[in-house]
Amino acid sequence: MRVTGLKFIRLKVIFTIFIISLSFCSFFVTLSFMIFHMPHIYDFWKMYNVYFIFFSRWK
Repeated sequence: MRVTGLKFIRLKVIFTIFIISLSFCSFFVTLSFMIFHMPHIYDFWKMYNVYFIFFSRWK
């Protein structure tokens, strides 16, 4: 019983780290997108606002 509990806790920690790394990856992807598409900064800001609204609603 104790072993399964430890496994579950470890799985939870791995899942949390995976979600955090995924969010960081998406942040860096949007950052690189902004850097490479400087002329389209307005489109990026529109996309960012949509992403921010979605993130705040999801939280």
